[in-house]
Amino acid sequence: MRIFLEEHYRITASDDIGSLLSGMQFLSDDITIDPAIWKDWIDSIENKSILTKQEAFDGMIKFLEIYYGFTSSTDTKLLIDEMRSAKNCDDMQVAAVKQWSFSLDEALSEPEGSRQYFTY
Repeated sequence: MRIFLEEHYRITASDDIGSLLSGMQFLSDDITIDPAIWKDWIDSIENKSILTKQEAFDGMIKFLEIYYGFTSSTDTKLLIDEMRSAKNCDDMQVAAVKQWSFSLDEALSEPEGSRQYFTY
């Protein structure tokens, strides 16, 4: 999700997505700068430690909806709406889904233990 949001930020320069990304950064003790963000992510994925591609996709939408609830960010709402317009996580007709799929592939190619490969 972080890789996806970084790319989305690079394309849109959304201040709200930039703020979210700032809070998602890890400190040296492997805790996010904003600890509530990690809890929101765990809640969004229903505390599962292994996810299917669809569960990760759905979890990301839930996570963004939580963030939207706190910020009322128009940019976040537009992204949620675009993601929700997809039939599923493989609907490559939706640009954001296509980018999400590329981001997922990139994250999964990282070695276990890297900060892009989340385990708990």
